[in-house]
Parts: sequence; C-alpha cells; structure tokens
Amino acid sequence: MSAIRNQSDRLQVKTPPLVLGGLSISSLVSAAAGPPLAGVLIGAFGWHSIFLVNVPLAGAGLVLAALWMPSDRIRPVREAPLPVRQAIDPLGLTLFAIAIGGLLVFLLDLSAGLYWLLAVTVVAIIALIVWERRAVAPFIDVRMLASNGPLTRTYLRLFLLYGIAYTMTYGFSQWVQDVAHLSSQTAGLVQLPGAILAGVASFWFARKQGVRAPLIAAALVPLAGGMLILALTGASSVWMFVVVTLFFTIPQGLASVSNQAALYRQVPASGIGAAAGLSRTAIYIGAIASTSLIGVAYGQAPTTPALHELGWVIIGIGVALSALTILDRKLKAPKPGATDAPDGAATTLEADAASADEPESVTTP
Repeated sequence: MSAIRNQSDRLQVKTPPLVLGGLSISSLVSAAAGPPLAGVLIGAFGWHSIFLVNVPLAGAGLVLAALWMPSDRIRPVREAPLPVRQAIDPLGLTLFAIAIGGLLVFLLDLSAGLYWLLAVTVVAIIALIVWERRAVAPFIDVRMLASNGPLTRTYLRLFLLYGIAYTMTYGFSQWVQDVAHLSSQTAGLVQLPGAILAGVASFWFARKQGVRAPLIAAALVPLAGGMLILALTGASSVWMFVVVTLFFTIPQGLASVSNQAALYRQVPASGIGAAAGLSRTAIYIGAIASTSLIGVAYGQAPTTPALHELGWVIIGIGVALSALTILDRKLKAPKPGATDAPDGAATTLEADAASADEPESVTTP
C-alpha cells in the first residue's frame, strides 16, 4: 500500500483502481487457497509440511521484492528525516507487542483463567496511547484514529467480518473431518469453489468505484450462511458443505477490495503503511477471537450441536456487522462538491471519482 502511494506521488498520476484491486485479490486468493492446499499437503506429506512450505515461499518473496520493488532512493520525501530511534518508535512497538501478545494468549484459552494477562493488555494499551500522543513519529497515530471515524469503523468491520470468516474456516474444517468423516484433502477441497468465486468477485469489484454496496452485501450474506449452518448434520451431502462455504468465502472477496479502497482514501500518504499494517492486525485479532469461540463451543471435540452454536454466534456477529455497515453514513457518496475527508487524507469514499470510468484520484497531504 505504501509503495503504491509512493509511486503515484512520485509520478504525479492517479492510482488505477485495478492496481489496488490486484493487491487485494492476490492477498485474498493466497489466503483462500490456503485451506485446499493445506489439505493436500497434510494428506500427502503430513502436518509438518504446512510449516516447511513457508521456507521456499519466503525465499521467493525475498527475491521478487529485491527484483521488483521500487528503490528507497526514489521514495517521495514528505518530511525532514528523523533520527532512527524517533523514526522507528521502539517504545511504541514494544508496548504494542505486549498488548497484542497478552491479548492473544488470553483469547487462545479462555478456560485457563489467565485474567492477569487481560490486565497486562489493558495497562499496555493505556501506556501505548499516552506515549503515542507524545511521540514525534508515532508507530500508531492515535490522534488520527480518534479523529478519523471512518478509518476506525473500517478496522472494526475487518475485525467482525474476519471473525466470522475464521470461525467458519477453523470450526467447519474440524467438524467435517471429525463428525462428517471427510478426509483432510476433501475438507480442504470443499472450500476451493468458494475461493475461486471470491477471487472472481474481487476482480469484478476492483473495477468499480463504489464501496458501500459490496460492503453491505459482505455483511448480509454471512447471515444466510449462519442459517444454513443450523441445517447441517453429519449426514449432509458434500455438495451442501460446498454451498455453505460459498456464503463465507465470497463475502471476503467483496469486502477485501472495498475495505482496502476505503482505507486508501481515508488515510494521508505518510500514514498509509502503518494504517495498512493495522488493518492486518484487526483481521488477525478476529482470527484469534474466533479460535476462542471455537474452543468454548467444541471443548474436547467438535459436535453438531456445537457447530449450530457457532452458527448462532455467526448470525449475531453478522447482525452487528450489518448494522455497522448500513448505518455508516460515511459510506454514502456525498453530494457533488462536498467532502468529509479527514484533515490531510484523501477523500473518504465513492465521490472521489467523477464517474465509474475514471480512475480514482489520489490526494496527497
């Protein structure tokens, strides 16, 4: 995200929507392809292979980044260079790591009763806020978060949506293997059609300027998926399993591109890298929270009644997500000539473009 914004500023050209869409699609497709590929790897080489495969993938990433990423020497200079200690904000990074680490361990096993970790998390968050308000170059610009409601709501949408998605992905995969008695390969391949359609949906909406309609659809569709989960039994057909997954993978395609486009417009150029990183953090916290829900529902082993409990939880989260999205007035296109953009940020939403045929505009601070 930061490299794209830098390149647009350096060349003084608008960022084509498909460039952002391509970034979002690659992220989505790689994540959606994970379960099917993991099933094949586990079936063929054992569970160790899903960790070992990261070694060649990381190596390929290093080589491609070295070959294709723009050099730091041509990055636009937006402000005077700072000393390394101030530019990196090591204390902010440390407090953030303590907060996220404490929350992660607490959520991973609620039954362990590690409430002192929750206290550590709260103290670390308070200290982080106090420090970041004083930092010269804060790791997390808390002032921006406090004043930029659309950005904060984007993070909350990501947390809720991917909390639903990971609850389905993790919980459903366990259930179809232990209760419906599918192999790990089949359990992974059941999610493949949804992954393909999610990629198609991402590509389709990457060509569009609007964000409100796909975000509303991404919030409403999982509600129907949660209701279908309530109808599942161990005797349900494999095709029924495939259909259910569609109601959770396709919304990821809708939301991935739209939330990323909204984020790109909601944040000033100097903060886009940190903002994009925080969006991933919101997604991963949703994933962590989903494991806690699954652990509470399944206990020692998944059962059909426990899966139905998760279905009700998904419906409840879906209702909250739908309300948050539908009632968010900032997702509506403002009247011509009006702008609700935060100070120093690009225009927030759909009115940035004059028409669907024009590339989205990039406004630098």
